[in-house]
Amino acid sequence: FFRFFMAHNLQTFVVVAGTYDGNFCGWLWKPEVGKLEERFNVTDHVGHITAVSACRKWMSTGGVDENVQLYNAKKFAGYGSMVQHTDTITCLRFHNVSHVASAAKNGKLIIYRCKDWSHQEVKGHNGAVNDCHISVDGKFILSVGMDKRMKITNIQGGRTVASKKYAETPNKCSYSPWGETYCISFNKSVAVYPAKEKAEKPAMLYQSQDTIHCVRYVGESFLLIGCENKELRLINVKDGTTVCTAAEHLNRVKDLSVGENSDGTYTISSVDSDGRLCLWKLDISNLVLEDGQQAEDHAGAKSSNKRKRKGRADEPHQKIAKLLDIKWQRDLKGHAEPYDAETSKSIEEAYAAGQKSFQLPDTSRGTFVLDFDQMTQTNITSKPKRVRLIKRIEEKRSNPDISQSGAQIASSTALKLLRYTKIDFRFTCLDMYLLDES
Repeated sequence: FFRFFMAHNLQTFVVVAGTYDGNFCGWLWKPEVGKLEERFNVTDHVGHITAVSACRKWMSTGGVDENVQLYNAKKFAGYGSMVQHTDTITCLRFHNVSHVASAAKNGKLIIYRCKDWSHQEVKGHNGAVNDCHISVDGKFILSVGMDKRMKITNIQGGRTVASKKYAETPNKCSYSPWGETYCISFNKSVAVYPAKEKAEKPAMLYQSQDTIHCVRYVGESFLLIGCENKELRLINVKDGTTVCTAAEHLNRVKDLSVGENSDGTYTISSVDSDGRLCLWKLDISNLVLEDGQQAEDHAGAKSSNKRKRKGRADEPHQKIAKLLDIKWQRDLKGHAEPYDAETSKSIEEAYAAGQKSFQLPDTSRGTFVLDFDQMTQTNITSKPKRVRLIKRIEEKRSNPDISQSGAQIASSTALKLLRYTKIDFRFTCLDMYLLDES
């Protein structure tokens, strides 16, 4: 039930939350002073609030009373209500400032146009709709429901473009920020699919030992999940490995959201079932992926200049990897020195001859030895230090506990807690948006 909107010019944010008691509360968050200031607390629903969504112009809430309440996001004032639903609201999601999608327990999906608040009903599910998300181009809506189905529906024509039934109930769904992929989360797993082609099998499947309550994209390259064990986990979309973790919550993480800052970092909000709200800063430039490269968001890589720089930097490694075509060299990418043609030929000959190691020419960093058996590169001029150990990585992949404990080191520098607060209300849903002060 947690939604989040942020723009690139970070100034003042509004955090809005719904509670079991029917309260709709709002706080101002100013990053430069690190303080949350309460602004409003209204009770317009009968019963608890089940969904909240907000953008820079509008806020909306839905509850067990079957109503969707609207508010002016700039004036913090009520605007009206929409009563087209006839069952408990289960999901609200704004698409920019033009539309808002709403879903209910009876399987009904309704999309409202913010310009005049006219509505259009879209074919939903045979049972409650658990989550929905409008595509980046606004043409399709992705939804999952209690009928164990995932559906992608053409909004204009109402035609079902894709549908898949699972063995277990999907709980959450989301498109990536650039619309390249979409994810479906289940009780203890997350599946990622390519958005531009029909795929029966997921491109990536992440398995968790703990129950997953929420999932959000961090750019195109990562997923952030909130778990029953009070943890936030950052997952690599490419291979499903745990990049870093953080645990500051008092109870299970009920929901979270992600916003990109102007400096390339991310602001993350998360809430637990004990009333604690946490605000985080994530700097993916401090992360190192398992292929040895620094994490670089696909969204940021849209720049052609960045792509060119990245291509030139990787060229020596790709060239030697192609030449040798052996696993250790591909996995050393980013750590191994770029080799010239003569050195590359010597390495190839040594490997083909069955040698167990090869000493590289002296460099300014020292003298290094490549170990073909251990798949490591070791500096023998100082205290031996393994730059890359493939067996360790394979062990981490096969043992989630080791992967998570190792990722804790990265969390101290990559995912930092900015602020947390605890209130007496029991949260059910949360959102955040940039305040328009013009």
